[in-house]
Amino acid sequence: MGGSMFRRYSNPARRVIFFAREIALHAASNEIDSTHLLSGLLIEQSTQVNKVLQLSSRFPEETARLKGLKRFPNQRDLPLSREGKSIVAGAASEADLLAEYWIDTHHLMLAILSESSCAGAKSLREAGFRLDDVRRVVSESQESRENYGTPPSLWWLEKPITRMGKIGAFLYLLFVLMLIRLLTENR
Repeated sequence: MGGSMFRRYSNPARRVIFFAREIALHAASNEIDSTHLLSGLLIEQSTQVNKVLQLSSRFPEETARLKGLKRFPNQRDLPLSREGKSIVAGAASEADLLAEYWIDTHHLMLAILSESSCAGAKSLREAGFRLDDVRRVVSESQESRENYGTPPSLWWLEKPITRMGKIGAFLYLLFVLMLIRLLTENR
């Protein structure tokens, strides 16, 4: 997992990814999936999802079991599974929807819930979490969130541009060039 891929991640969200890897190693898994990411959210107590949404209290036995795990002896990197990659990308999209630079733990939880067919989302739904309700709570708690520092200037320009966005930008540029040509011809 490359550092630049996670540069927008808050420290608690990075710890969640670290714990997810540890849990995947303990489970003898070859990749990090949605259940590992959900388990990472349960372990990291300082997270927004545990403060506002009280995630760990909905999974008390699992949280206690996970906290009892020792550091895995043979550390190694593990790749994200397909759904893990989708969740990481989804967390960035959730942050972008809220116009937030920092990707935090609540964005990860929203992304897990958005992957409706994954095991992590099923566990969250069984615990009573619904995507729309969580999104509303996250949106309402925006003012009380921790400040992780000043985001880089114009960070929103780094967002990927869709095909329609590229076409729109091209048409706008074409319009500006035609306007310049019209204005310079009439002199």
